Amino acid sequence: MKMNKVKNVIYIVLGLHAYQPPTQRPNITKQINEESYAQVAQALMRAPEGAVICADIALSLLEQLEKLGCQETISLFKQCVASGKLHLVNTAAYHPLLPLVPDYYIQRQLSKNVAGYEKFLGVDAKKITGLFPPEMAFSERIIEPVKSVGTSWMVVDDTAFCTYHRQSPPYNKIIKKSGVHVFLMSHNWHKIAAYSDIQDGRNFLNALHYGYRMWTGSSQPAYIVLWMDWETFGHHDRKPNPPQDRIRNFLTPFLQTAVYDERFQLATPEELISSFPAIENVFIPDGSWSTSSADYSNGIAWPLWLNPQHKFHTIWWNLANYTLSVLGTTDNKELENLIDQALYSCQPWQWVNGNGEIAKEGLQIFEAIFKHYSISVGIKERGMELINKIRIA
Repeated sequence: MKMNKVKNVIYIVLGLHAYQPPTQRPNITKQINEESYAQVAQALMRAPEGAVICADIALSLLEQLEKLGCQETISLFKQCVASGKLHLVNTAAYHPLLPLVPDYYIQRQLSKNVAGYEKFLGVDAKKITGLFPPEMAFSERIIEPVKSVGTSWMVVDDTAFCTYHRQSPPYNKIIKKSGVHVFLMSHNWHKIAAYSDIQDGRNFLNALHYGYRMWTGSSQPAYIVLWMDWETFGHHDRKPNPPQDRIRNFLTPFLQTAVYDERFQLATPEELISSFPAIENVFIPDGSWSTSSADYSNGIAWPLWLNPQHKFHTIWWNLANYTLSVLGTTDNKELENLIDQALYSCQPWQWVNGNGEIAKEGLQIFEAIFKHYSISVGIKERGMELINKIRIA
């Protein structure tokens, strides 16, 4: 739907990313559901007309919620979608880093996730046109495979772009690559919203208006894209002094103010595409929302997942790539489903963050793959050899 752009208005896309790894402990998923998933959905239903949040919800999480009997939360998600307040965006079903896996695996993951939306949330998969790539990990090579499954836009972090081009990202135009619009999330304002000491959503919007207008130097219509982990609201409320309640103190007043304050308007990316012009032939470098300017300058685009300084990354990707080679040799659905789950991104991430035992929890999926009855002896032996290398790392 085309918006009527208004002078001096900042159009805000607020997105939330909801995912839990397939090996997550059930009690933790239950806790996060109670503190975040259900609570945010309830707050969104209470928000005034005109409030809208974009959200990518990984199939990995929806399957866990169903298994744990959290049907009320799934029903809340459906109510939010039906009300128009929750605008669904696609993601990879089990959260692999898309630039680091083959095209066919990208397509499998995205197709599987929208099929999950149809199953759990009752939506038409053809209406899901946006993409949040896990960890906002991006490379221009993923554009063609994501486009082939119906993606017309995606969101990526702006850090690598700003470092490469030595300029701020566009605020009144949208980059378009090979027919796909690419929105650059403001890493700066994302950090302020998610991690700063600004507790009040109204204060955040006041700071945003001042800072954004100082940056643009203009009163013309502008847009900004923010995206955060869903758990930012509720589960991550850990500061005791003062105690946080970011659903009540930040998210609720943020939504109310953004609806009623004439300086702002909440929007979906589709609405921005219909209203702001596109710019083409602009290079977007590799990166993620955990890639710093220093990382990019040092040639490390995905520091928490593929970093030559970490031995675990090398041996883990040897195992991951060998596992992917098995996918092309089987038509066993049970085995295919295991391989779809095996490459979730938390494993190399946890290793970098000093959680080696948690990183190795993913080995249980790899073991199930290479102990599967349909696997040949030679493939099984090689797979178990690679698994054991990780186990003793």
